[in-house]
Amino acid sequence: MPRREEHSFLRTDATYVLVGGSGGLGTSQALWMASHGAKHIILASRSGSRKEEVKALLETLRGQGIDIVALRCDVSRYSDVEKLVSFANANMPPIRGLIHGGMVLRVSLQSVEISIIVLTQQDTLFGRMQFQDWLEVLAPKVQGTWNLHNLLPQKNMDFFIMLSSIVGVRGNASQCAYSAAGAFLDAFAHYRRSLGLPAVSIDLGKIDGIGFVAESNEQTSKRLDEFGVSAMNERQYLALLKVAMEQDPNQIITGFTPYSPDHALPEYQVNTFAFFRRAGEAMKQSASDDGSAPTRVRDALRLATSLEEATTIFCTAFVQKMSVLLMVVAENIDFSKSINDYGMDSLVAVEMRNWLFKEMDIAIPILELLVNQSLSQLSGKLVRKSNLTKSLFTNGDA
Repeated sequence: MPRREEHSFLRTDATYVLVGGSGGLGTSQALWMASHGAKHIILASRSGSRKEEVKALLETLRGQGIDIVALRCDVSRYSDVEKLVSFANANMPPIRGLIHGGMVLRVSLQSVEISIIVLTQQDTLFGRMQFQDWLEVLAPKVQGTWNLHNLLPQKNMDFFIMLSSIVGVRGNASQCAYSAAGAFLDAFAHYRRSLGLPAVSIDLGKIDGIGFVAESNEQTSKRLDEFGVSAMNERQYLALLKVAMEQDPNQIITGFTPYSPDHALPEYQVNTFAFFRRAGEAMKQSASDDGSAPTRVRDALRLATSLEEATTIFCTAFVQKMSVLLMVVAENIDFSKSINDYGMDSLVAVEMRNWLFKEMDIAIPILELLVNQSLSQLSGKLVRKSNLTKSLFTNGDA
């Protein structure tokens, strides 16, 4: 069994590869992973250990007893990845995890490695783009990912994380190559999962304090704001990495500004993004209720003078909870339909059952909750099971 410290979740007997790890984001990732148990780290980038900040990182972590190396590696070249894997096999424990954040973007005629969405003066519409520029942008994301997929271990990998971009989800007319590269990573995550292999794509927006945007000029950050990209901080980004490593979702999308009818992004009106619109509406509705809402409902149920009144009170509260759990606008939930009509699966049903027990004093099996019956009928049955409405039945109202 791997050795772990109590506060750690990463293996001490494994090697972790960070591609594109020579920038601020890579430095942050390496320090964070070392603080959570990682003892063997490979930073793979085209610049290797030439940058002063990389040299400082190596010195810091080696001083803490971390086995860390910075290798020159262009992941779009099969031979470079082959050499990286050969080096790891000969000198380090088995590779168990990857964070692929390398990217090439042409800025002022110079290629730079980044791992975050960028908007520059050199962004070009597809019809005006040079084919070589298209190839350079796609190479690390597309060919690089294929090389990593083919050469890294197929078995016993704990995580295979690819840093994509919100542009791959939303699109951007002047960043067609970047959008295509991001969309490829999202699709590739699903492809690996279909093979039974771990894979997560994280569609990044803007990260405050670290990464290319933080190190760039204010104009880049301003253009991202105008594009409607919301920011996260370093702590939030690292928390997302932990989710990707431990929970292994297919895809994590960040950077969408919360939906608001007053200033919604145009994308929210497209069916593709209807989920985000519904989620925003449900969150806004949930936020409008203060913390005393459950207490008010409980008091109202206790004071109800008839089963009909109690059922109406309960059904309203039940629909509000459905709205939050299923991200469906409450006004669109029809009391004559069943809970199954709104996509209530067994996992969400567990949350609903826990809420019923905690807030409404109702104990009910999950299967009974998922029986095909209207919400009105279900509410009537649940009200009869609540300890809050015992007085109604004591007085003979049933």
